[in-house]
Amino acid sequence: ILITSRIIEIQERPEKYRQAGEERRQRMIKERLKREAKLKLESGKKLTFEELKALIEDGEPLEELLKKS
Repeated sequence: ILITSRIIEIQERPEKYRQAGEERRQRMIKERLKREAKLKLESGKKLTFEELKALIEDGEPLEELLKKS
């Protein structure tokens, strides 16, 4: 049983690394999108739906974002 569980663990390891890498990549993309959206908002430009969504998902109220601009 110990050997079997070790084999399963070794088989699952590449998938875990792939998932962790994908999650890290998604976080980096979202952070970049949020930075760009804040810059656009500060300069008075319109935001795309995805940019607005990224800012709101962060939990910061829309009113606070608008006051900063």
